[in-house]
Amino acid sequence: MPITDFSFTTYESTVHEDLDNQTTRTVPVIIVGAGPSGLTLALELAAQQIPSVIIDKDSTVSFGSRAICYSKRTLEILGRLGIGKKLLAKGVRWNDGSVFLQNSLIYKYRLVNEKDFQMPAFINLQQYYLEDYLVQAVLMQPLISLRFEESVSNLVAHRSGSIVTVTSQKGTYQLACQYLIAADGTNSTIRSMMNLHPVGESFEDYFLICDVKTSTTYTNERIYWFNPSFYPQGSVLRHQQPDKVIRIDFQLGPHCNPEVENQPAQVAKYLNAMLGENGWSLEWSSIYKFRCRRLSSFVHNNVIFLGDSAHQVSPFGARGANGAIAAAQNLGWKLARVLKKIAPKKLLQSYDEERGYASDINILNSTRSALFISPLNQTCQTIRDSVLSLAKNHSAVQPLVNSGRLSEHCDYPASTLSDQQDGCWLMQDAPLTHQGKNKWLHNVLSNKFTLLSYLLPHNKTIETYCQNHGDLNYLVIGKNANQYLDRKKLLPNRLRLQEPCLLLIRPDQYRCASFKSFNPSQVSRAYNRAIGRLS
Repeated sequence: MPITDFSFTTYESTVHEDLDNQTTRTVPVIIVGAGPSGLTLALELAAQQIPSVIIDKDSTVSFGSRAICYSKRTLEILGRLGIGKKLLAKGVRWNDGSVFLQNSLIYKYRLVNEKDFQMPAFINLQQYYLEDYLVQAVLMQPLISLRFEESVSNLVAHRSGSIVTVTSQKGTYQLACQYLIAADGTNSTIRSMMNLHPVGESFEDYFLICDVKTSTTYTNERIYWFNPSFYPQGSVLRHQQPDKVIRIDFQLGPHCNPEVENQPAQVAKYLNAMLGENGWSLEWSSIYKFRCRRLSSFVHNNVIFLGDSAHQVSPFGARGANGAIAAAQNLGWKLARVLKKIAPKKLLQSYDEERGYASDINILNSTRSALFISPLNQTCQTIRDSVLSLAKNHSAVQPLVNSGRLSEHCDYPASTLSDQQDGCWLMQDAPLTHQGKNKWLHNVLSNKFTLLSYLLPHNKTIETYCQNHGDLNYLVIGKNANQYLDRKKLLPNRLRLQEPCLLLIRPDQYRCASFKSFNPSQVSRAYNRAIGRLS
């Protein structure tokens, strides 16, 4: 089943300095796994001037589309890392969805009704494209050493760091690090070596996932069918991808034989019924089950878990890769400040707290979707079917139809890093103007903390304070032509601003404090809390 429009690059095991070292070298960070989360973290660390080594057992990017739906928030994060334009140029943009019961449309929905965002609500793009763009960005970054065809064969973890034994085709070597990041997927080797086990649920229902090359161009929307005439025994999901490839998921039920269901002849039977016998070819297929589980803690001294090694959710809702990339950004700025000794090590516990909270939300939504799509018993089935039958003519019932709650960014209402009562929450992007040129808020926020002045006059004292601080950038959004201007007058709503004020913004674009006027002691206290110096 060749993939016709993508050229897979094979990366050979490389010769590097550690193969010849007689002593064990120490590096700041080792990342095990070159998937989306590991590659994103390496780029986030490099943006903070922290070097890393990435170790991956494979010789190329992932085969098969795998994760395909990337949210507005994910695109904002990856845009800041330099691959946003590639993603937008190749990806299929979408904002609408339709839900069918059998062959009847129940309702249509729109994810984002507002305009004037830099990024679309979602794009669909095969994971191998995303990984390829990330790999190319990593290879251009001198602070990152990316090593394919290498695997960790032994781990010695202690409170001050880790030593890994790495096996490759060029030889075996040892490498020490201050922090080891396990981004090595659902079947994490590092997690197994540490005898850690995720807790949660595995649902019995099987699903067949297919990438299908077609001669037909479909609409750029998410289509979900419950028991359609072409597949009455279960539900079906369809997404449009680039290169005239569509993603199709078939619900197989709990009692199928996965090996039989994934045979080409059986897959063709389902696709023929849906698409007709001509005009398509199968690129890739796989069988999966819903898994909704996580490690109880993502931080184990100096070993930190990221992505699928830390948590797994069902594909319906696009919460896996989007959550993992958000977690990589969250971890990146914190780990950098700990390594630079700007922040205490306990700052990393906030990664565990904030992204643990986000994982719980993802798992909750994913579990609810799984229970609606695959009812546990006849009573649940009857309730589900009643909801579906009522939804077409009763708009109040439509929100109860759960074919997968789509990924959204996560605020942190109980964050210990916040100096405001409602926690830390994301600053929504907005269009700006600066000296006649159009800008975007997220693009002018720094990799440092930002002290954002909204409708207050430029203050030389604040500017000097930020310059002397070292980890603070001063940004003025005002009314003067030399300042940044709120081009579409959207900031009061998007930033929850009622009056002129100062805002303290984290490097991941989360607001963590606000002030009516500049008070150095108040700003200092809020900053110290945001980097974990205050409890």
